[in-house]
Amino acid sequence: MACRGENKAKFNTVKEKQFYTDFEGWEYIRIPLIIPYEVLSESKNDDWYLNLVEVCDFYYSIQQIDKISVLDTIILIHSSSTHQVSVKMKPKEWFVIIPSRKLEICFSSELDFKE
Repeated sequence: MACRGENKAKFNTVKEKQFYTDFEGWEYIRIPLIIPYEVLSESKNDDWYLNLVEVCDFYYSIQQIDKISVLDTIILIHSSSTHQVSVKMKPKEWFVIIPSRKLEICFSSELDFKE
């Protein structure tokens, strides 16, 4: 869960301020990462997900996030989901998102992710 302390950061726009300071709605909890990416969870469960912007190998969102890291301008995610979008494709579990370059890269194995 995110901390709800006072945010003293300087924002360039109202949209940017709202993105980084709004933390929840009626039915969900959210943690902003890098505009426009945020992780969300419905209030009734512990499953965290992230909606993709560019769509990665037919994945529109990353479900069952169990590890996430933001390194400077890069978002790294691991999902414990075994959902396959096609019988011919292995499930994607590792994701690299670079918002400034509009890149969403997904991998089926940790070895490919690390390379």
